Amino acid sequence: MKLWAIGDSFLINEPISTNWIDIFRNEKGIKKYYKNGDSSRDFQTILDIFLQNIYLMQPDDLVILMFPDARWRIPTRGKVTGHDNHLHTNYHIGQGSYVVGQEDPTLESFRNEISDDDGLLNTYNLMAQDASPTKKNYIRILKSIKWTFPFKIIYMSWSNYIDVNLYHPNSIKKEPLVWNKTYLEKKIGFWETKGDVYDRGDDVSDTYQWDAHWSPEMHKRVAKFMLKEL
Repeated sequence: MKLWAIGDSFLINEPISTNWIDIFRNEKGIKKYYKNGDSSRDFQTILDIFLQNIYLMQPDDLVILMFPDARWRIPTRGKVTGHDNHLHTNYHIGQGSYVVGQEDPTLESFRNEISDDDGLLNTYNLMAQDASPTKKNYIRILKSIKWTFPFKIIYMSWSNYIDVNLYHPNSIKKEPLVWNKTYLEKKIGFWETKGDVYDRGDDVSDTYQWDAHWSPEMHKRVAKFMLKEL
């Protein structure tokens, strides 16, 4: 079995020794894996990377897609990033990864040509991504993927961007389409971000302030939950 993990920074924001996906694969004894995460990555780009790799996936593989909240993306000429000796060519970056006013030669068009002075570009794109038709489109795509391919696929999210239950065509069992924040918090009985740790005064590091990523303890508990479920 090979593990395929594709998503945003929630796959890579902790060292391997304390990252939930790496704890999970090590405890599970999974030797072959592909991990592709990037900061501020959007929903569509995660789907794109999954679709680009379908031809390599086998029936006994496990696929985990980690989805974000509403985001939009910027095209690049092919920006190479890597984690755990896996190199990836990213043809899009999330808008949150761009520094306003900083030219980036890897972008398809220097971003300084797209002004953020009035914030309208960001506002419009986020509204479009958070719109009901956009979510309905993603839901139909996710259902189709889940019911078509032989390998096991799990959709996860640290947000409630997709919040819908579904019935499998051959079952009366209802289950969440995406293991989102509400579902994970209920099943694990715990939810903690680095920002929560900072607010309690348990860690005074400035890097924890306003950080919505999971705390080290949350990584452990998510990994434990995944081991139980899978």
